Amino acid sequence: MTAATSVPFATSGARVEQARPTAGGLGAAPALSVVIALGLLVSAIATILSRNGTGAEAPTSAEFAYWAGILLVTIPAGIRLLSRTASTAERLVLLTMVGVGLYIVKILHDPVMFTYFDEFLHVRSVDDILLTGRLFIPSPLLPVSPSFPGLETITSATVAMTGVPVYVAGVVILGIARALLVIALFLFYLQISKSPLVAGVGAFIYMANPNFLFFQSQFAYESLAVPLAVFALYMVARREDGADPRLRSWLVLGLAIGATVVTHHVTAFALFGLLLLWTAAAFVLRRRSAERAAPLMPTLLTGVLLYIWLVAVAGIVVGYLGPALLAATQQLLRILQGDPARVLFSVAVAPRPPTWEVAVAYLGIIAVIIATAWGGWVIWRRRRFTPPVAALTIACLAFPAILAARFTDAGAILSDRAQAYIFLALGFVIATGLQWHGDVSTSEQAAVGRRERLGWLRRWMARREMLWKPVVLLVIMMSGVALAFPVWARLPGPYLVSADPRSIEPEGVSVAEWTKEHIPRESRFVVDRVNRLLLGSIADQHPVTASFDQIRVRTVFFSPTLTSSDVKVLTDGAIRYVLVDRRLSSSLPIVGVYYEKGETTGGTSSVPMPAEALAKYDGVEDVSRIFDSGDIQIYDVGALTQ
Repeated sequence: MTAATSVPFATSGARVEQARPTAGGLGAAPALSVVIALGLLVSAIATILSRNGTGAEAPTSAEFAYWAGILLVTIPAGIRLLSRTASTAERLVLLTMVGVGLYIVKILHDPVMFTYFDEFLHVRSVDDILLTGRLFIPSPLLPVSPSFPGLETITSATVAMTGVPVYVAGVVILGIARALLVIALFLFYLQISKSPLVAGVGAFIYMANPNFLFFQSQFAYESLAVPLAVFALYMVARREDGADPRLRSWLVLGLAIGATVVTHHVTAFALFGLLLLWTAAAFVLRRRSAERAAPLMPTLLTGVLLYIWLVAVAGIVVGYLGPALLAATQQLLRILQGDPARVLFSVAVAPRPPTWEVAVAYLGIIAVIIATAWGGWVIWRRRRFTPPVAALTIACLAFPAILAARFTDAGAILSDRAQAYIFLALGFVIATGLQWHGDVSTSEQAAVGRRERLGWLRRWMARREMLWKPVVLLVIMMSGVALAFPVWARLPGPYLVSADPRSIEPEGVSVAEWTKEHIPRESRFVVDRVNRLLLGSIADQHPVTASFDQIRVRTVFFSPTLTSSDVKVLTDGAIRYVLVDRRLSSSLPIVGVYYEKGETTGGTSSVPMPAEALAKYDGVEDVSRIFDSGDIQIYDVGALTQ
């Protein structure tokens, strides 16, 4: 690390006040660790206040504590990272504490069990491995998950060796992955910039991406794959610099790339795409074959492993990702032709975010665009292009496309999830722009100003860097937090209808546990969206869905009486049990559907599904009610379908 920090990135040969920052010395890190711990305490208080709430919206005190806790965890450390006096080790320690601290914020949200939608999908795959001892067991909850079993394999192995619950194993594994992500990202930026300031600020900005707080902390395959991919990028950067030419480095790099490929499809595609850009830049910018070969071989290795895995194991990815990408593209083209665009922050049922949060979200996006343009200009103006820097700078051009996708219904989710990858480029480029004024002494700034005719604005920015730079970090971080999760989901609280983590509560969990004990595994159910997760993961049952079984079972719930067409659907799907949650009739679904996309409630969008439709199985001959918890009933319809 000391050798890699001898020449700061964006100074173009000018003498720098801290040309050789020390690798040791923790500086302000011990004191800031207390501030971060205080922030986590405030975050814990926020969850307690929210759990004691009574409505869809968290109490004002809980919201205030939520924001105060996150800002205490992040902003003081971010300001310190802007300092020229912080050592390399101090920056790394600060980043690790912030990254792990934000992970703990997610753990405080659900300290007993996983509650996010995607987490149940992967818990099911872990259970399948533990029960059968085999990989690639088809999953009715997420068909593509078994084809990328990296996270599930590590988790099941940990559970088998230690005997700890899946939740505990998952929390520990993802905690280690979070630390790996932050450390590898810092070292990657440091390797290609030779500036601890760029590395520290860049990694901090990456942590402001909307996915980092919750989505990249959940028990899902991207939470492990992204750290592995970033570590692979760091190893490629070391090879390009000639720091690791040995065979052992090839073994480590190959394992990192292979682990990424078998863990998550989108992350593997993103890694391959960035390495392609890197290789192309190496061929354009360099003439020596050895320099061009440094990124070429890892790129070929990634492409070959990805191709082999897709052909041999994961061909389902084409049918999984293709329709979503095609639909988003078609919708965007129709918008350009005059069709109405999706209204951002539009919420039909759930509480709308406060106006100030919406304003901060937009302001943060604008700040990212301006800061990225400034960083790109600095890189271009200083002529400090290297292949990895050029690749990251070009990759930033994808950000406008990601923003455009947010205006389509099909592309909104794709846009959200792409943040974890595009911010790898944005973080570095923005940090480069923020670093330029900070590393050059006052006299040298004057000299550079005379030489390059600096305008009054840039001279003002140079004199007041410790005023506007923290503001930039604050706005970008607050924007990422505001966009991270809907206001009704980021804190725990009372039950809401079809609201993912806010719908996971003791009664539904108890029903799933009873089902696991009294109903044979892999029994075929029709069930609503939330209880489907609980039955499919906790009870290892088979909820029948249109996506997995090609049976559109949602129609059997909305008719006021059980019709012959409903019986035919149950028969075609070989359904044995129907689970009915009476609470669904109390409200419209927060996420937009009770069961599956395309359903109809038989009424307008302002009317919940009728209670009589949920009660119709009580009056059907040959249907037995075998379980009743008050709100939830399970009916045996085997006499109708067999």
